[in-house]
Amino acid sequence: MRRALLVSQREREYHYAAADLIDRHLGSADEYFLVEYVEALLTTTPWWDTVDGLGSVAVSPLCWRYDATDLVLAWSAAENIWLNRAAIQHQRGWKQDTDVAFVLELCDAHSAQRTFFVAKAMGWALRDLSRIDPTAVQRFLAEHPSLSPVATREALRGLRR
Repeated sequence: MRRALLVSQREREYHYAAADLIDRHLGSADEYFLVEYVEALLTTTPWWDTVDGLGSVAVSPLCWRYDATDLVLAWSAAENIWLNRAAIQHQRGWKQDTDVAFVLELCDAHSAQRTFFVAKAMGWALRDLSRIDPTAVQRFLAEHPSLSPVATREALRGLRR
């Protein structure tokens, strides 16, 4: 797969370079860039740092620019934890423009998940939401008493601020 050469390399620095190149040229990405390129990059030799990096430079800004709801839902329902992670975090950095109900819906879909990297993504999403709508996060935690401890810890960290 020619388009994923940098992320196919063993050394992580190549993965960071791929994210840097996307960041630099994101203005030329169209509405299909996520499905045609980023999805493959998220699943080729993935790890939390590359998935989060791609989330920051490509997933979140392109989901902001284009309606990617269907793709985010597909990633959330996928068997791949890295796509799940990207879906849960797709609105990071949106601040007051975050669709709180949609992010909570994604967290709810994974609330029984015990995989660390998915649970941590939920925790970060909930922590971010606590700055926008702490009541919604408190309600979510009350409705999900068996949420992973790592997700709960991150959410509570946000509520304590």
